[in-house]
Order: sequence, then structure tokens, then C-alpha cells
Amino acid sequence: MKQLLLSLLLILSADLAFSNSLVIKNIIVSGNEKTKETVIQTIIRTRPGDPFTEETIYRIKRYLENQRKFSEVAVSYKIENEKEVSLFIYVKDKWSIIGAPYYSYRDSGSSYGFIFLESNLFGYQNIFLLSMIYEYKHLNGTLLYSHPRVLGSLFSYVLKGIRNYQPVKDYEKDTVVSSFFKDEIGGSATAKYQFYGEHYLMLAFHHYQYQNDFDSYREKGFSEYFQVYLELDWTHYQNFFGQGTYLGLYYDHDLFSEKNPRHLFGFKLEQFFNPYQLHNVYFNFNAFHTLKIKNSFEQRIGQDGTDYAAPLRGYEKGQLKAKTAMTSTIEYRLPLFELFSTDFLAVPFFDASFSSPDSKKFHLDYSTGIAFRFYLKEVLIPAVEVFAGYGIPYKNLAIGIMIGTRM
Repeated sequence: MKQLLLSLLLILSADLAFSNSLVIKNIIVSGNEKTKETVIQTIIRTRPGDPFTEETIYRIKRYLENQRKFSEVAVSYKIENEKEVSLFIYVKDKWSIIGAPYYSYRDSGSSYGFIFLESNLFGYQNIFLLSMIYEYKHLNGTLLYSHPRVLGSLFSYVLKGIRNYQPVKDYEKDTVVSSFFKDEIGGSATAKYQFYGEHYLMLAFHHYQYQNDFDSYREKGFSEYFQVYLELDWTHYQNFFGQGTYLGLYYDHDLFSEKNPRHLFGFKLEQFFNPYQLHNVYFNFNAFHTLKIKNSFEQRIGQDGTDYAAPLRGYEKGQLKAKTAMTSTIEYRLPLFELFSTDFLAVPFFDASFSSPDSKKFHLDYSTGIAFRFYLKEVLIPAVEVFAGYGIPYKNLAIGIMIGTRM
């Protein structure tokens, strides 16, 4: 028995020594009809001459799948000799151009318009987005350009312009006590640096001209602030199935606008659990605290999730105004079947918020319900969700649609 164990140990040691001595001879990429090979080489951050280990295949596959821009990813290798190995990478590009009409009915009114998205401009995975939506008798829109991995480096930037005209309502429990219309025009510029895997350090500058129309007066001005964001990402997405942990830390501070102070900080935590086969338990916890902010710019929590708060799907959009809040979502993602390259999931959920409009008196809000989610394997925006949420404290029923890439 001792001799058998010793023999196995010697074989294992020899295999480890052999694998540690291997280097990558060449990398062969195929299947990419639009994405440039140089872009794929930058994404995988692996070059000929690099050492080859057991982790190399998993790491490359994870980096490519987490782009969410390939419907198929396969990575394999072939040992050429006792010192060298060749890597073979196969990817299939998703549809990169999406143009679609938009229509929505809410608050006794209709919204309609057009959305155009090009997610792989000239094969460099640059994103161009244009949306034009007519709602509340005004034309709202978004123009966005994203340039990842500038000149093959780890630096990226995002430019965004918006026009957003919308009603803002203040609630006490489930009753509207005041309201006004906010009109914002402006944008942001974000610089990003990728480090140590898929972690990012981001610095964003925001500038908005605004006009708030109250019943008896009008308020005009501008808001400028910068945001520092640290994104630590250990997740791995394989279509609808997620693994790992995500943590985001951020701080907002105003610039040159004493009349519109903005000092707040917070974090976002996501965790995937895998209880059985491809089933996911998804946990999302957000928290923020406002040190100083103008009243009309306070964060709002509701049916639509934001960068600062998880959604409350049984509530109205932006129903809760908060200076301090902790929000969370728990989902059980149950795969049902696949049809026409689309995965269908049932997702029972529970959303909760513990918030305060003045950082003194806190109240608990929560909702539950079920969503049906569709993951489109061939399209950049992979997830479309139709949900029914029930706000338990106020006995509200809400039905809506959500579209996203991190769902």
C-alpha cells in the first residue's frame, strides 16, 4: 500500500513538474466573423511565450464568457512537444446590431420611440447606443459611446449624454403628497482601468442642467459631481448560470456647485449560490448613506433598480425618497426549458428596503412575486423579464418589464 501511494505521489509530482515547464507556442482563434482577433487576444491577456498551467484554459474561457458578447466559447489545447503547447479558441459572435421600436403604457399615458444599438462597432466591441422615447409630452433620449481596451491597453472610456423629463412624486406610505416635473440635460465621461483579472477602477465626471417645475414656481440650475468607483468582480457567467461574487464601492462628491451639494457613498454586493445543477440562488445587497445633498436630487427606491439601490418590484417607480438606505433582493432562478436559442426561467423573488428620508427615522418596505425571464443567447442584451410583484405593506400589485445584462 505504501509503495502504491509513493508511486502515485511520484507520478503526480512528475505531471506537475511537466505542466509547469510548458509554455504557449501559439494561439489559434477561429469562429470570430466580426470581432477582431487582436481584440480577443487583448481580452484573454495571454500571449505566446507565457507559461501554461491548469488554470490557463479556465481563465481564458471565463474572460471571454464574461464579455457577454459571444454566444459560444470553446477553449482547448494541444501539447506540441515536451516544452510547448498550442491553444485553440473558438468563439461565435452575438448579433451586434439591434434596432427596435419601443412602446410602454404607464401612469395613464403612453411612451413610444426607437432604440438602436451597435455593440461591436468595426469589430472592436465599441458600443454605440441611441434611444429616442416620446413620453410626458417631451422627447427623452440617450446617446452613449463606449470604447473598451483603448489601443489594446487596459484603459477604457465611456461617453454618455441624456435628456430626461419625468414626473417626480413624493409619497407618505402609498399616498402622493407632493409632485413636480424634473427636466435634465447633460451627460458624463468615465475613465476605466482594468487590473488583476476583471477588476476596475473608474473615475466619472457628471454635468447636468436641470429645471424643476413646481405648482407655483420654477427652479433652474446645474449639478456637477465626480464619482470614484472600485469594482471587484469574481463572477463567471455561462449564459443564464452565474457563479462567484461581485463587490462595488463608490463615492460621489460635487464640483463647483455649492448650491447643489452632493456627498454620498455606498456599496453593492452580489453573490451567486448553486444549490442544484444549473439552479441559482442570487443575493443582491446595496447600501448608501448621504452626507449632504439637495432635496430634489435625493436617491429614490422603487420598481426600477438603480446604480444605488436594488429594485422593489411591488412598488411604483421611484416611490421612496431616501438619504440612507439598505436594499436587497433574493431570487431563486429555476431553468424551465430551451427553445429557439432562448433559455426560459421562472424566478420567484423577495425584495426589501430599509430606508430613511432624513437618516433618522427608518421604515421597512418589502415585496414578493414571480418573474419569467428569457435569456437570448444570440443577442447582446441577454435577459428580458416579465414580473408580477406584490408590495406587502400597502397591498399593491405591480406588473412590469425589465431588460438587463447582469440579470
